Amino acid sequence: MYKFLATLICAAALTLSVYPHAGLAQENPPWTGPLKKCWSFPSDQVSNLNGASDNESVVIIPFNNNVLTALDVRNGKPIWKSTFEKEFNSNLVINGKTLFITLTPKIKPELPIKVALDKTESTYSEISSIDIDSGLNNWARPLNSRSDDEMTYINKNISVVFSSSKNGEITAFGIDDGEKLWNVNLGTSLSSSPIVNGNHIFIPTANKTIVVLSASDGGIVNQIPTGIVPSAIDVREENILVGDSDGNVDNLGIQSGKLKWRARTGGRIRQINPIEQNTLVVSDDNFAYLLDDGSGDKLWKRRLSGRILGSSLRETQIGVFLSNGSSEAIVIELNSGKIINRIPTEETGYFVSAPIIIGNRIVLSTNTGLYAYGSDCDENSRPNTSQKINP
Repeated sequence: MYKFLATLICAAALTLSVYPHAGLAQENPPWTGPLKKCWSFPSDQVSNLNGASDNESVVIIPFNNNVLTALDVRNGKPIWKSTFEKEFNSNLVINGKTLFITLTPKIKPELPIKVALDKTESTYSEISSIDIDSGLNNWARPLNSRSDDEMTYINKNISVVFSSSKNGEITAFGIDDGEKLWNVNLGTSLSSSPIVNGNHIFIPTANKTIVVLSASDGGIVNQIPTGIVPSAIDVREENILVGDSDGNVDNLGIQSGKLKWRARTGGRIRQINPIEQNTLVVSDDNFAYLLDDGSGDKLWKRRLSGRILGSSLRETQIGVFLSNGSSEAIVIELNSGKIINRIPTEETGYFVSAPIIIGNRIVLSTNTGLYAYGSDCDENSRPNTSQKINP
């Protein structure tokens, strides 16, 4: 018996020496090894608005000349291009095979504002629903905000898309037909992007309050006093995390508004994301932080070479970070804060918007064009769709 077991152990050891990965997980993280440039799409018109992805095979990029272009993430080849008369004025939001964006009309500089902004629908911003497969417009609806308003935000839940302008106008539309469902004017300006959580919309306002609306009818469900003007928020089951321009991050009870803890950074809070049981925070002090959800303690902090322009997260494992003035993307393992890869762009350009992670590709937007990197540039390999995109 012992001789037989010894023989088995020796055979196993020999197998591992010849095939060192035998018996181990065959799928290695695609971001730890050398990354190759898989394709490029040259252009000097890439917008500083964030692009979007269907999380399967297509990336959609806004350009400065009022053009949306859909690219095949495997090879960078254009699938369609759509040109608009109005200018892009919001983030891009994807719901299944539909993309939503708001647009605002151009104002001719030689015309006074009061003349250019008459009361026809052409002077108002609009929300547009676009088919991802073709680039064709499904529907477009005018918004109450006019073209002199600041950028609008778009959010969605299962069946409704919401457009909110910084002047406090919130409008809900049916996703499929664009039917206007309700409209609310908060009477105060928004201080950062709202968040939809279940059937509630959490709206950060300039009067140091987060207004909670019902997604069903726009009714006010709650008003959470924050004591600070929110620059970024994130909603959890029982708490809401609020960042401000002074670098504070507060953990507040949704129902009570009671402060659970406060963490401090050195600059305006730009981004708050859940990372398993912790919180990722991006600050204008050029640092990314991981905070303990229970106490607010800093588990790690990582300094980048400049102000962080944007990031995208692969589930809760990997983050790709870009900074202003840099031509190098940094790949960070989120649980430890360790840099596991760097992607130096070969071109002399600079980044203009957040990266996009889709499958085994990292797509970077620069002032000289789009560039996709990955460990495997095989066009026949299908992207892994089990990932969450957070531009």
